[in-house]
Amino acid sequence: MQSPPLPAKAQIVIADDHPVALLGLQGLVAQLNGMEIAGVARDSTETLALLRQRPCNILLTDYVMPGGACGDGLHMILFLRRRYPKLPIVVITMLDTPALIGKLVRCKRLSVVSKRDHAFHIQAALGTALAGGQYLSPVIEHLLKGVAVPADARIRIGLLSPRETNVIRRYLSGMSVSQIAAELGRSIKTVSTQKMSAMRKLGVHSDLELYGYAASSDLLGPSR
Repeated sequence: MQSPPLPAKAQIVIADDHPVALLGLQGLVAQLNGMEIAGVARDSTETLALLRQRPCNILLTDYVMPGGACGDGLHMILFLRRRYPKLPIVVITMLDTPALIGKLVRCKRLSVVSKRDHAFHIQAALGTALAGGQYLSPVIEHLLKGVAVPADARIRIGLLSPRETNVIRRYLSGMSVSQIAAELGRSIKTVSTQKMSAMRKLGVHSDLELYGYAASSDLLGPSR
């Protein structure tokens, strides 16, 4: 029997108990061409119901969501991990306790992003998690062991022209191609060409890969 075709876009379930934060996460994910929102939840009860009803490729969830049948925090995450051992999970949190973070990051197929970090790290975590890796945002890394910038990443960044660097950094900060064009006084076609040229030099082929690459380098440093 032939397997059903895979969806053209990665299906994601988003969970957060704060309405404004939930809307923000939906808006952020909507910018990613390779992802589609399968559903949203406000606690562990709704999250589990969605995961049962709608097959998805990844879960993006807040760490603290009181009121659900399965609780929240580490208890909820461990429950989800046991119930769905192969599902990539990206946790967003204000947690700053190394001992608790250490327990969290030992879970397989689980990435952690601090709410104190730039929002683009959520996108980077999603790309890394979908590729089978674990992503820890800078604050989480520093709480555990610190971060080093790979030498080869610095070399590839040096291949970019100043204009390409400015375009990529603005894009990573959340601006659209049309917004960048308006700010820099260039045509949309020119900005789009510079973005694609920069991605080729960096060796990335999608926006998700670009966010993942930027997270492991100093690509978001001061504009040149």
